[in-house]
Amino acid sequence: MRAIATNRRRWYDHAVHRSGVILLLALHACTPDAHDASASAGGSTTRSETTIASTETSTSSVASTTSTSSADTSSADTSSAGTSSTGTSTGESTGGDTPPSYTPRQNVRYVSPAGDDAQDGMTIATAWHRVDAHIEAIPEDTEVVFLEGIHDGYTTEIYSSYGDRPLLPPHITLRAESYRGATIVGPGTPDGDTGGNAFTIEAVGGNVTRDLEIWGLVLTGWMDQYGNGVVSVHGDVDGLRIVGNDFHGNGSGSLLDHTIYLSGGETQATAPRNLAILHNDVDEPGGNGAFVHVYIGPGEQFAPHDWVAADNVVRGTQTWGFILDPNFVAPANIEIHDNDVRLVASAAIVDFWYGDATGKNGVDDTCVVHHNLFVNDGDGNVVKRQAVSTGSPHAPVLHDNRYWSSTGGIVLDGIEAGDGDVIGPP
Repeated sequence: MRAIATNRRRWYDHAVHRSGVILLLALHACTPDAHDASASAGGSTTRSETTIASTETSTSSVASTTSTSSADTSSADTSSAGTSSTGTSTGESTGGDTPPSYTPRQNVRYVSPAGDDAQDGMTIATAWHRVDAHIEAIPEDTEVVFLEGIHDGYTTEIYSSYGDRPLLPPHITLRAESYRGATIVGPGTPDGDTGGNAFTIEAVGGNVTRDLEIWGLVLTGWMDQYGNGVVSVHGDVDGLRIVGNDFHGNGSGSLLDHTIYLSGGETQATAPRNLAILHNDVDEPGGNGAFVHVYIGPGEQFAPHDWVAADNVVRGTQTWGFILDPNFVAPANIEIHDNDVRLVASAAIVDFWYGDATGKNGVDDTCVVHHNLFVNDGDGNVVKRQAVSTGSPHAPVLHDNRYWSSTGGIVLDGIEAGDGDVIGPP
């Protein structure tokens, strides 16, 4: 199990008061334990460091979400079997840190390595073997609990709403029985046109996805022939939370497979939004793409907006940590904070991408990157801002980060350090 850095939840309480996305998590979830109150990753300077004047106030303001509470649903399963009553993690802490909370629901369904898909999934004794065959049997406001052990034998996604496949209803938590106690193993090779993503969350053509959480799973052996990510998100997705998962050993090593792939929408209102990527551990092999890739594909005119990526620990030899393609409409409302990212990256830890289509705009100053540790042990940059072809340039706000290249590479390329930023070894 990957160790979780002690600074991971350092700024969580601060962010809860400012980020509507995290507020959604706090409203639904169990009360988290007290958080580490230690100093930020920037720390004190040494003679070898460059420090920019500090600032007291973050300029970020992620817009509040309007996602409906699970308590508002009208189709709750009222049977005593298959009903959730605790909503607390039974897992042990990893690396001395308390697991993040998940979102409890009214109902529960079980999935077991020893389960039987002919059963109803409503008790541990009658658990399903896989969830993908039972999407239409899952009511609103449900926890789908993956029991302890190795879940293997998958030849395609754990869940996919691609094409005409059934969608999960609103207010669903897909979670491990105990924190990272359930390992779900992918097929190990791309699986034709169906791809090899673990989760394909696609909502187009009038379909929608609302209030979906993926919590505390170990995901390994997943890869997609198109490089579309272990978790691929596209279209009218509102209120997705990817929390406390362990991603390792994924990707083909040759297709720039990304861990989390955020694609756009045909309108601002139908682009993915109100997303939270929190407390995940990532360790992927060389030849893979980014931890988070924001990509605007053909026919997608609007980028994902109103999202936060915080308290993640990312290792390995991926090409990027974060890469953001242009095509944003202000305000972007993006916050990337308190992440610990140390990669042997051939491109960059954070890359504000150039874009190659007319009229695409970069992120505006509501994209705020702060209190992160970004270290590149490879030949690439640490933070790079590329020129946008014809639209507005990328204009993110950076502050209170620590940057370092252990190989003597370019630390800040095309972008200046912000208030409180430190250039120096961790």
